[in-house]
Amino acid sequence: MRHPHLIHSPEFARASLADPLTLVDVGARGALDPPWDSIAPSALRVIGFEPDSEECARLSADAQPNRQFLPVALWSQEGEVVVHIAASPTCSSVYPPNQGLLSQFASEHGDPRATTATVRYPARALDDALESVGARCDFLKIDTQGSEWEILSGASRTLTEQALGVLIETWTAEVHRGQQLTGAVMSRMHEVGFQLFDVAVAAPWHRRADLRLPMMGKAQVVGLDLLYLRDPSKLDLGQAGDELRVLKAAAVAEVFGFPGFALEVLQNVATADWTRAAQDIIVAAARGRRAPAARARRLYRRLRSRPSGDFAPLHA
Repeated sequence: MRHPHLIHSPEFARASLADPLTLVDVGARGALDPPWDSIAPSALRVIGFEPDSEECARLSADAQPNRQFLPVALWSQEGEVVVHIAASPTCSSVYPPNQGLLSQFASEHGDPRATTATVRYPARALDDALESVGARCDFLKIDTQGSEWEILSGASRTLTEQALGVLIETWTAEVHRGQQLTGAVMSRMHEVGFQLFDVAVAAPWHRRADLRLPMMGKAQVVGLDLLYLRDPSKLDLGQAGDELRVLKAAAVAEVFGFPGFALEVLQNVATADWTRAAQDIIVAAARGRRAPAARARRLYRRLRSRPSGDFAPLHA
């Protein structure tokens, strides 16, 4: 990222030393995505969930301090789930691939989802799983290929009492047979009081018929990433540590591209000893991105729907 962000600053690292920002990464296979991969290790705690015990063991073996990975499948309640292991492991899902739908798209989208095996895993609700390891959630990321709604249903305490932001990969079409779609996820997040701040296309897929055309047309939107942030009026200030929650909320908002909202959040703690420094960092970074001339501003308005490359992306 070209411009400094509050979440990467020494000021944020010092303020959060005793209580690091906690990222709950549901579907933790692979490496951390931006912006989490460049936060000072002392300022970030990671609780990752990956039901594949071999992958979870690999993640644990390579883990930095403050990072913990649990071989647990998450669901709406305690029980057992059957996971359909895909040809490409990152496409595995509790729900089977919907071959009728997938056959309508280019094979590059459907082939990686072909089921090679099914495995039973014990499952827990996110609320209970976090409580069992004594962890709270500051930011929740869910990427589970179709079971997002069920996981959110088992996360009522996490969503209403803890999380400051949520990033969810969702599906606009029934890629996995029986899954809940984007609309159901949006309804759930509205119920628990979050505001939708940003949307990115996570899965643009070409129809199979497109391959017969001499020129490619637009790809159909099949998956969307949704970024939600907590309304600052619902931060429930007044308890020990709540001032730091405000700093975390502001830092998350700013790194995802909402400096104005970050400054609004900081108004809740106008007298904290780090407030002025945090405001200065946000304002300085925002001014560094400002288009200097009228023509540049017009160009910016035309291009603003494109990924910035400077703010944290929704889809890695």
